[in-house]
Amino acid sequence: MDLTGNAFFFMIILSLIGIIWWFTRYSFGRFLDNHFSFPLLREGGNYKYKNFQEEFTYQGQAIYAGFAGVILAISVFFSFGLNWVGWALFSPFFLSFIFFLRIGTFNDDNILPETGMGYDVTKSWTLSLIGSIGLSVIFFVLNISDSLILPIIALLLILITGLIPLFPDYINKYLSYDIRSEKGQSFLEKITWIFFAISWVFIALSIILIL
Repeated sequence: MDLTGNAFFFMIILSLIGIIWWFTRYSFGRFLDNHFSFPLLREGGNYKYKNFQEEFTYQGQAIYAGFAGVILAISVFFSFGLNWVGWALFSPFFLSFIFFLRIGTFNDDNILPETGMGYDVTKSWTLSLIGSIGLSVIFFVLNISDSLILPIIALLLILITGLIPLFPDYINKYLSYDIRSEKGQSFLEKITWIFFAISWVFIALSIILIL
């Protein structure tokens, strides 16, 4: 398998998709607006994407986050094929699909009046993607490891890390303050990074056992 060639092909596909999307972004945005019952743009927003977070509603941001995961996942499979490498590189983007199911949470209706903050899509997407990166490594470990105990524990921890930012409303139920605040967002980041660190400890231990 020529991984360098596959990676180059992956970059070409992403570049082509990016160029096509850039020149059709207005039409694409209008198309999405006509097929969803909620607005993708806030008042005064447009599809030129000068300020994505301010111009798009949380629902609109969630839809685009989901589509970003779909596009990246498809690009990976076209580039690397239906093999363990393809699955390993696809897996970090898989959790982006959950945004399609979480529109009820990542919603402008859930903006807290006291803080003017809602469940931040961009921050949650970024934290989830970072937390899920270990999936690409652990798939490789599972493919060659004789002992599966530590790799499976690592896999579960990685999944938890990637899912934490996608379910801030559930975490909110157990806090004495609202997660839709600066303090709450800081807590969400900290707990994600803590699980991230723990999961990578188990990833490292799994790799050490192979060597």
